[in-house]
Amino acid sequence: MMKTGPSAFLPGIPQAQKKAPSRRPTMALTLARSVLGHPPREGVVPMRFFAEEDIQIYMGMPNHPLNGLLRLSGQTTSRMIVDAVFPRHREKRLSADERLRFAEGLPEDLKPWLTQVLWIIGRIRQDGWEPPPICVLNFRKPRKDPWICRAEHLCGQVPDGTHRVLAYTVLGAEFPEMPVSVRVLCIHPVLLAVVNSLTIALSYFVDPRGTSVFVKKRFVGSATFNPTNEP
Repeated sequence: MMKTGPSAFLPGIPQAQKKAPSRRPTMALTLARSVLGHPPREGVVPMRFFAEEDIQIYMGMPNHPLNGLLRLSGQTTSRMIVDAVFPRHREKRLSADERLRFAEGLPEDLKPWLTQVLWIIGRIRQDGWEPPPICVLNFRKPRKDPWICRAEHLCGQVPDGTHRVLAYTVLGAEFPEMPVSVRVLCIHPVLLAVVNSLTIALSYFVDPRGTSVFVKKRFVGSATFNPTNEP
């Protein structure tokens, strides 16, 4: 039996709303929706949370194209990656377009993917768009699980919604109190330990020198989501 997590008080999600995403779900999302995960809960966090906390984002397996973000920034959290991709986004004296200009030397194959982040930012700013909930994997409290049982290496803390997390990170200082819907998921820690072991082994095979640094970044100082009921 899994222990009760910090989001247990949140309302459950009606079965009709548990729709799979249009693209192929990540491994973590598949596991969280299986019998090996808790029933999902929904709540909200203020947008400033994304600009202030270290949220580990999904980068795929070591051979996934999104690992280009890791190679570019040397970081695994949304704040650090945003700082690397949009180095002038905090300079309020600049126009919106200038603040969100890509960093020089950004790999060409990442630009189409990151353009989706710009599209989300524009829709929220101009249209007040409220995106659907992002899926996040939470820790149990108190955080006593060994690091190998945590979710970061498997997929980060966001198995579905990486574009939106980066967009919220950019907008967190601009709209700090805007509520962001999150869907809190959980995977049994024993299963996480098994899968993390496999992905760490694969990471070592692909990049033996960089694996220890990557693992340290993935499992140190991560945010914990504590959403509240929707207002």
